[in-house]
Amino acid sequence: MITILAVDQSMTSSGVVVLEHMPHGSGGSGVSEVVHHEVIRTSKVDDDFVLDTFERATLIGRRLNQIAEEQLPDYIVFETPSLASKGNATRTLPMLLGSLLAQMEGHISKEGVKLLTVPPTSLKKFATGKGNCDKEAMIQAIEEHDAEMFDAVMSLPKSKGRGDLADAWHLAHYALWAEEMNDPEFAKRLYTRELIS
Repeated sequence: MITILAVDQSMTSSGVVVLEHMPHGSGGSGVSEVVHHEVIRTSKVDDDFVLDTFERATLIGRRLNQIAEEQLPDYIVFETPSLASKGNATRTLPMLLGSLLAQMEGHISKEGVKLLTVPPTSLKKFATGKGNCDKEAMIQAIEEHDAEMFDAVMSLPKSKGRGDLADAWHLAHYALWAEEMNDPEFAKRLYTRELIS
C-alpha cells in the first residue's frame, strides 16, 4: 500500500488529502481511497506580515505533522507558489511553503519518503486539460471520479477552503501519475489524459 499526503497550502485555508493506493503489482486491487481530508484554517494574528506568516505557518505545520504521524505517508506533495502571483501572495506563499517544508523535515527525510512539489499550471493541466483553468473547473473535475469527495468539497463554503481541498485531491492523484507508483495504468485510467511533458 502507498500513502500520499497532499497539501494545497494557503494562509487562510490549507487543503489536506491523504490517499491510500493499493497497486496491482503488489497483490492490490489498483484502487485508491481518500482516508482523510480536512481544511486547516488560520486567521490573521499579527499586523506584521512576517510575524503573521510565521505564526500561521507554525499552526499549519503542527497539524500537518500530526497528520503525518498518524498516516505515515510514503509521498508528501505540496503545490508550489504560482510565479504569476500578485500582492502579498508573492511574499507569504513562498515563506509558508519554506516553513512547512522545514517543519516537516523529520517526515520528509525518513527513508523511503518522497517529496513532490507541483506547479499550479501543471496541476491544472493534469486535472482539467487546461493549465489556466479556474478553481470551479478544478472542483468540477472531481465529480466524475469521486462523488463522495466531490460532495465533501461542495459542502464547504466557497471562501472556506473548497478550492484548496479540491486542489489537494488533485495533488494526491498527480503524485500517482507523476511517480507511476508501481501502477502506471492507474492514473491513466482515472484521468484518461495525455502525459504532461
